[in-house]
Amino acid sequence: MSDVRRKALETIVNCFDNVFMSSKSYDVRWGKITVLQADLICMKDLLRHKKWKYFINLTGQDFPLKTNLEIVKILKAYNGANDVSISNNQAKFAHRWTNIKSSPPVVFPYKGSLHITVNRPFVEYAITNKTATQLLKWLVGTIIPDESFFSTLNFNSNLGIPGSFQGNLTNAMVLYKSMTRYKIWKLDKSCNGQYVRAICIPAVEDLSKIHSRPELFINKVYWDYEHYVLDCLEESIRNRTIDNILGMIDLNISDYSSLYFVKHALRVHNL
Repeated sequence: MSDVRRKALETIVNCFDNVFMSSKSYDVRWGKITVLQADLICMKDLLRHKKWKYFINLTGQDFPLKTNLEIVKILKAYNGANDVSISNNQAKFAHRWTNIKSSPPVVFPYKGSLHITVNRPFVEYAITNKTATQLLKWLVGTIIPDESFFSTLNFNSNLGIPGSFQGNLTNAMVLYKSMTRYKIWKLDKSCNGQYVRAICIPAVEDLSKIHSRPELFINKVYWDYEHYVLDCLEESIRNRTIDNILGMIDLNISDYSSLYFVKHALRVHNL
C-alpha cells in the first residue's frame, strides 16, 4: 500500500473506537510466510481485548451472506468448535514439505486454508504455545506455508487444542464442510463471471445461487467488477437485518450444530 493510501486508511480508522490498525505491517507476498505473519500479528493484537470469543479472518474481497445476528447464532451453535478446512487429497500437496530436511515438532502437516473461524483458546495456542512457534519456524521453508499452519494445529488431535477436530481424519477429508467462506471453484463450472486463481468473481447471473448459500461469507466480490452484485448483496443483508429485527425470518441453527466438525470437536468447559 502506498503511504498516501495508508495515511487515508489510518484517518478513517481513527473515527471508530472498535477498529484499529495492526501494530506491525508486512510486505505481503502470495505464497510466502508474510501472508501468515500478517494474520498472526492481528491475532496477537486482538488478544489484548477481552470481549470476544471467536476469530474470523477475511480478505478485502469477502462479503457477508448472513446478518450480524445470524452469525452470532451460528457461532453459538458451534459450541466452541473450530471451523478450519482440510484438503481431501493430502497426497497431492505432500511435495510442499518433502524438500525440508527436518520434521515439524510432534505434528503431521496438513494442507487446508488460511481463512478460519476459531475460538479464542485456539488463537492463544497459535500465538503463545511453544509447539505452534516451532511449527511456524519450520513452515518458513515450505511451499505456501499459510495454507498449512492452522490446519496442522487443528487436525493434530494430540495437541489437545480446545475446539480442534477429534474425529476420524479419513472421514473428515470427505465429510468436512467449512462454513466460513463460499467459493465458486473453476472445477464446479458454474461461474458466469470471471476467474482469479481458479475462483469465480461472480456476475449478476450468479446471485440466485449465492443468496441460498449456508456459509457466513462469500469470496470473491470485487467492487470494480459487476458492481450490481455488490449492490444486491448489500441490499439483501439490509433486508435480512430488518427481517431479523421484526422476527420475520429465523435461521435454522440445527443445520450448523449438526455439522461434522461441530459434532467432533474437543469440548472444554466454560469456553
